[in-house]
Amino acid sequence: MSGKKNNAEKLSGRIITLLHSFSLIEEKERAVFQLLLEASGYDALKTLDISLSDGQIASYLLDAVPTNTTRLAKRLGMTKGGVSKSTARMAGKKLLTVKRLPDNQKEVYYELTVLGEQLAYIYREMLRREEKRLGKFIAEYGNKQLEANIKLLGDLLKFIESRKK
Repeated sequence: MSGKKNNAEKLSGRIITLLHSFSLIEEKERAVFQLLLEASGYDALKTLDISLSDGQIASYLLDAVPTNTTRLAKRLGMTKGGVSKSTARMAGKKLLTVKRLPDNQKEVYYELTVLGEQLAYIYREMLRREEKRLGKFIAEYGNKQLEANIKLLGDLLKFIESRKK
């Protein structure tokens, strides 16, 4: 077997392992997120069943108001149905409000409540901590290695997106 073919097979195997590992990473993120919620001092957030998707949506809405379902779905890589379901749950938990513009009663827009803003800040704190840890890991690599990995991961994301269609 040629060196390139052997390396390509090794890389493919590691990518598949990485993709399978994401569910374990997500479980750990959920646990960290729940710990941050419990330690936040916001009793109202502690009693709610809050998901990572809720935090992700709240974080995006903190800077992007007004935002509709289509924009949220596109930005967060979710389906419109998934966004609608999540935002309906969040509205029921008083994390956001659903609004319609006076000149367009058909389209729905979302705005965070004060409680939703607190959720967004907690979610961003979790992300900040994870980015700091990841930054330390990445700092071990040289510029050429980073450039090669940036290209590889960009191409991999395009490949994954093409498979969704």
